[in-house]
Amino acid sequence: THQIFDVCYHADDDKFFVVYADTNENCVGRVLTYSGSTITVGSDSDIYSNNNYPVKEVTCAYDPDQERILTFFSAGSSKNGYVKDVTLFSTSAFTSHNTYHISDNTQYVNYPKIAYNTHGDYFYCAWDQDSSNSRMVKVSWGGSAYDSVTYDSNDSNKAFRWLTEDYEGQAGL
Repeated sequence: THQIFDVCYHADDDKFFVVYADTNENCVGRVLTYSGSTITVGSDSDIYSNNNYPVKEVTCAYDPDQERILTFFSAGSSKNGYVKDVTLFSTSAFTSHNTYHISDNTQYVNYPKIAYNTHGDYFYCAWDQDSSNSRMVKVSWGGSAYDSVTYDSNDSNKAFRWLTEDYEGQAGL
């Protein structure tokens, strides 16, 4: 099962952010707010749209240090991996920033997972490349964008298996 949507909580703004692959295979997001028993759903807005590289899988996580959300998704027939940060600016809207390619063209990004490390101030992005290899990168804030990427040198690293298990308990590695 591939993950075509994810939800993360923006603690500073007390809002939820939903990221998903829409019917046109674009990466789309929505802001959700709640008050009492009422949930307000904002309009969907493109995060990533490219007809030549349809989005296959998506996930997101919140960075409390920069007060931004980082989306991680695979796109195209070779399922390349990309990250793009999002800033919420109203009860129903957001703006997305730079798209950064984090996998090379030989790496299929299956079951992408993302987690933020508050002690080190960076994200871990992990994925299953194929049935016997996994990959992981560390993505850091570079001052104006998430543009600093450190690759895990061990393609078959199983130490981060907890990052790559999908929601049905099926191991992605």
